[in-house]
Amino acid sequence: MSGTRRALRRFPEGRRLGFDADPHETVAVYLTKWLKGMEFLLKPTTYARYRTYVLCELIPVFGELRLEELAHDHIAAYTHQQLEAGRGRQAVHHCLATLSSALGTAVRNHRLPFNAAQPLPMRRPRPDERVPWSAEQAVTFLTHCRDVDPAFADLFEIIIGTGLRKGEALSFQRQCVRIDDRVT
Repeated sequence: MSGTRRALRRFPEGRRLGFDADPHETVAVYLTKWLKGMEFLLKPTTYARYRTYVLCELIPVFGELRLEELAHDHIAAYTHQQLEAGRGRQAVHHCLATLSSALGTAVRNHRLPFNAAQPLPMRRPRPDERVPWSAEQAVTFLTHCRDVDPAFADLFEIIIGTGLRKGEALSFQRQCVRIDDRVT
């Protein structure tokens, strides 16, 4: 039996196992399908960020390559080019992590034999050190807020006074907060 016939006979078997590879599929086509599949799995804010990375960063750079052609060298060159152009390390790392996630899905789905983005061509950057405001800086900010928008000043006072995160403070209902008594 010829190699072509054997491959054609194994094709339906591969589909049943979840392997569905178009040898001409580009990175752009794959990333677009992957992104669509992630839409309802991710939080809306995470999905929006992934969408931006895929459509504005990854597809313009790697989109025309066939998925199987994408190599670690392409990704490393992109990383160096971005960093040398002055792009922030955090931003580059987030783009690479998104690409790695997409390629990891391709590996798990038997679409690719390995993840070309692993290991990432750069270490995860340390987060910027956060320096809390002094009491004087907080008072200055709250005074300014009271002049500009008293409702927001109340919200910021809750956040600063309790250490709540923004989402936690926004989930409070007005009747549950007694500003005058300083009770939440």
